[in-house]
Amino acid sequence: LGGLFAVYALMNRPDVFQGYIAISPSLWWDDQALVKASPPFFAAHKDLRADLYLTMGSEGQEMLGGAWKLSAVLEESKIPDLRWQFKRSPDEDHGTIPYLSIYDGLQAIFKGYRIADPIELFDQAGLSGLERHYVEVSQRLGYPVEVPLATYARMVWELSSRGRFADAEAIGQKIWSVIPRIPRHVPSSRRLQACRKTMRARSVI
Repeated sequence: LGGLFAVYALMNRPDVFQGYIAISPSLWWDDQALVKASPPFFAAHKDLRADLYLTMGSEGQEMLGGAWKLSAVLEESKIPDLRWQFKRSPDEDHGTIPYLSIYDGLQAIFKGYRIADPIELFDQAGLSGLERHYVEVSQRLGYPVEVPLATYARMVWELSSRGRFADAEAIGQKIWSVIPRIPRHVPSSRRLQACRKTMRARSVI
């Protein structure tokens, strides 16, 4: 009944979670009570901000009917900050559908979390552009998300490999500013350049 609970939680305590994976929900339960309650709920919650990933395997028409009806309600509601999708997997049964749905559902909920090309965004909007991206991610997920240190580290490496040592040094300064307990020793752009030359020389050897 996990899928049914996910839909129930969304409609009864929408303030608790921001992401829902409803795997083959038994929406037929109680004469489709949740489905029948969904139009007034979504009409009264146009400000709802959440992600809903709804799936259904080959469980049959009784299960599928409720999912189709709920999907129709979601489509008609047109809530701007509710990202949702309904995916059918007819080759999966009630025992196998969770394996596929959990992975795909997490990908759907966290879509946009990772910056595909942080260097491009940095060139367009600077460090503040990266920070704004994760402010938006935080608002959508409902909890604070900082720019991952791995993103900064990747940028230092890529900028150095392109000979942009001053930019790499600036990113390095940012890394140490967000982890102040580590002794602050940031390589200068001159040292980064010298390190890069040494690595190139060794690669030639």
